[in-house]
Amino acid sequence: MNQDYEHITPLQFEQAVFRYTARYGQHPETEQKYREAINACRSIDYISLTLTEVARMYGLKPEPFRNQLKRHYPEILRTRTELRARLGIRESGNFGLKDQTVRQYAEAVELLRDPSVTVREAASRTGVSYQGLQQHLVFYHKDVADARMLVRSDALMKPLTVGGFTAVGGIHAPKPEAARLYEPAVEMYRTTDLPKTEIARRCGVPVHNFESYLSRWYKPLMEQRRERQRLQREEKQRAPKEVRSKVVLARMKYEPAVALIASGKTLSEAARELGVPLYNLSPWLKAHYPALLDQAQAGQMRLPSGRLVLRKAYNKYLPIAEYIDAHPAEPTREVAARWGVPLSSLGKKMASYFPEIWKKHCLTLNTNAHE
Repeated sequence: MNQDYEHITPLQFEQAVFRYTARYGQHPETEQKYREAINACRSIDYISLTLTEVARMYGLKPEPFRNQLKRHYPEILRTRTELRARLGIRESGNFGLKDQTVRQYAEAVELLRDPSVTVREAASRTGVSYQGLQQHLVFYHKDVADARMLVRSDALMKPLTVGGFTAVGGIHAPKPEAARLYEPAVEMYRTTDLPKTEIARRCGVPVHNFESYLSRWYKPLMEQRRERQRLQREEKQRAPKEVRSKVVLARMKYEPAVALIASGKTLSEAARELGVPLYNLSPWLKAHYPALLDQAQAGQMRLPSGRLVLRKAYNKYLPIAEYIDAHPAEPTREVAARWGVPLSSLGKKMASYFPEIWKKHCLTLNTNAHE
């Protein structure tokens, strides 16, 4: 804390550091600054002096002093002007509101009688200066300014609602371009139970922006949708559930494979079409349809190691194995090129189908390499 405020109470410190001002109206410091000059304007003793002379008498600038009278004491200006006219004191210069200024701001003033129209919007629509319109409204249409101020003060004390007035002027509503952009998505959200992500994807809008738009402008709609979905869940939970055993469920899951295999499809093709694992389908067929499983595996053969392989693939690599057995010293790459098979596939298939021949081939190549 600053040393200047060490020996004062917290309340005195708060009053010394912070300045509290009203939202509208005249500040206390301003009223005190112009108090003596304003009282002089009320007195008949200074009626012969102009406002400029009164301001300079008290060390004030004439233009801010005149604006202070226009804004907060218009009755003093009116009474003083009428009294000077009766006394025959001629005003020097051109005072008062000009007819040209009245015509210039007339349309904007009429627009501002609607509290939903802001001063900036009225100035933009009528093509006049924003600052000039603001001063004209405050100085010469105090009734309109007070009415607008009353609406804003009332809005400040109430919760902010969609379609209602705001404390800074205007209606609390989405911008027209945003409303047009999100209108299809909001309608789909209102009439369907699709997720917000799917609605945003179909309408071509960012999902996070759509969620923010809904939470800001359509909270009642979101609550209605949540309540409807809650009722649907409760109704679904109250509905009787059909109890089925694991055997029945497995039969319903794997039974269509019987017709597929009977139509000529292989075991793997049937499993792929049904979307079930092959290692689950085979045991089930073996337990319930062993003859059908044998039919599905007719194109397979069992190696001495016990592994099932396709007979077609075995027959393809059988002559290659006989060639390697007769020429064990020929490099593997040349063998693959001679028979037109991939080098990686040749090694894997030979190691699986003919492990003794492949082992003899590898040992021969390694011996030749060391020699």
